[in-house]
Amino acid sequence: MSEDALLLWARGLLTWPFGAAWWAFTFPLDALAVAAVRYAQLHATPAWRMVAAATLILATAFVVLVLLRTLLAFLGGTLFVPPAPPPAKKS
Repeated sequence: MSEDALLLWARGLLTWPFGAAWWAFTFPLDALAVAAVRYAQLHATPAWRMVAAATLILATAFVVLVLLRTLLAFLGGTLFVPPAPPPAKKS
């Protein structure tokens, strides 16, 4: 259930300003990679091994991306700064 909600919210991820909430996406991706690898171990066919490799590469790349963005935000002093409020609507 929570994965469905995360997937729904993930549609706009690339438009969001970077923040600590991006880490919420690493756990489900890692769990998917572990499940794919385990499934490929139980069903040893080239197709499932490729699926497992692809999910593992995706999860690893996303964790590295979020880690690097976190380090850059921390070093730049913007990691825990709240985003600016949206501009007021004109009537």
